[in-house]
Amino acid sequence: MNPLDHAFGAAQTALDRVGHLDGRFLLPALALQLAIGFALTVCTIWVVPFLVEGAGWGWAFSLLAAGPALGVVAMLRLRALDRAEARAAPS
Repeated sequence: MNPLDHAFGAAQTALDRVGHLDGRFLLPALALQLAIGFALTVCTIWVVPFLVEGAGWGWAFSLLAAGPALGVVAMLRLRALDRAEARAAPS
């Protein structure tokens, strides 16, 4: 994983959602997003060696695959929400 992925996600939030978020909360929201991403990365790096030792690489890769799978589900839900908002917007 590229360390800049989290920063890109925060920048994307800033660009896409400025109209939906009160400006006072933008920087704290981005900081929280970066902190959660960093914490998940650190926890994963810490847990995987124990999982490999105890259960093998198959389970370790299964754990690592859960993150991208959840990301795909979240992005599909976000896409559906954006389409619903676009349909509801006055013409």
